[in-house]
Amino acid sequence: MHDAPDAISIFVSYAHADEGLRNELAKQLRVLERQGIIQSWHDQKMLPGSNRRQEIDQQLNSAQIILLLLSPDFMNSDSCCNVELKRAIERHNANEACVIPIVLRPVDWQELPIGKLRALPTDANPVTKWSDRDEAFFNVTQGIKQVVKTIKERSLPISKEAPPTTTVRIYGWKRQSFNGVPDAELDWTSLFDIDAKPLRKVADTQTWHTLLLPKLKQVREQLTGAKASLTLDIQGLIPLSAALIIGTVFQDTAGYTLQRTQRTVGKEEVWRSSATPSALKFKVVEEEGTPGPNLLMILAISGSSWLEVSTFYADSKMQFSSIVYLEPETGTGEQALRSGADALALALHAKELIRHYRDKYQMKCTHLVLYTPVGFCLFLGSRLRLVGDVMPYERLAYGVYQPSVELQTG
Repeated sequence: MHDAPDAISIFVSYAHADEGLRNELAKQLRVLERQGIIQSWHDQKMLPGSNRRQEIDQQLNSAQIILLLLSPDFMNSDSCCNVELKRAIERHNANEACVIPIVLRPVDWQELPIGKLRALPTDANPVTKWSDRDEAFFNVTQGIKQVVKTIKERSLPISKEAPPTTTVRIYGWKRQSFNGVPDAELDWTSLFDIDAKPLRKVADTQTWHTLLLPKLKQVREQLTGAKASLTLDIQGLIPLSAALIIGTVFQDTAGYTLQRTQRTVGKEEVWRSSATPSALKFKVVEEEGTPGPNLLMILAISGSSWLEVSTFYADSKMQFSSIVYLEPETGTGEQALRSGADALALALHAKELIRHYRDKYQMKCTHLVLYTPVGFCLFLGSRLRLVGDVMPYERLAYGVYQPSVELQTG
């Protein structure tokens, strides 16, 4: 398959009884794949040893177009109807993907949630009812090609223009060049230095209390007074703990939507905290300890960090009573998050887990170490309330972490 960087990704949902018809459609789509216009995926493309459910969920949650190959067998499949169709509609309604029903064989589908969508072939005439099946799939392919053209013209999100945004530019680790003039700008480069040796330079707790948090709240009041858009495009190289704190200042309950351009599976994508969350969850990889006031929680998405943080846990002067180490169900690394919807799903689950372990270990403060994308930290911060006290840490060097500021979430 031609792996062009701007190819539109397509997920094919079908019943295995219709594999022959799916193959006929694939032959027609192959022309578009060779041209680098699309890249399609279905479950037969999984590698041996892959986690079937996780791989399907990843592909389903990142595809720009979702094809539903309708037939009696599709309707009879719990996986097709209860999982893939349901999630497809959620993403379609959130303008994250375009769902196209393709009627392979006669079946009653108009009463389903997809009943209002335009189906292919023309007039939803089932493929098997056409006298020439090649002509039927050619008709389907032309319809898909038109949708692809529309998506490229609109440059996603699909069927809606991007909301107006207010640009908040924060120079943390370094200054960067950006196009345009921001609505608000903060320069923290005198307080943060990612290249400092032997330890990175970061703002201490007192600086957060006396300078950085007041400045952030001042920006919030400035934007509110100017009646700026509540969709904030957060720009700049920002430390992870700082991104979490920024999120707490611009909470979703106050009407803010946070937006971040984030590297996602090899390309730049815009993540928004208003997305419909995917089904992705964290899994507990390590847990130990006893009830007590201080829990150390590690959220590892960008890479595995257990060996490093377990050393910090053992050697820290802070008397942690317990430790919980979490990774996404799909594993860590660049492939862990395939969309902003994944990031939001994990942020919501992290909040639930903080609350769960607060009750389980009867602790007062969650000490949070983050190995995650900046966008995830923003999303988690914007939802972080009613989970007790939270202290985010910033990594200074291997096994060395510094607390930022204790967040009292209620």
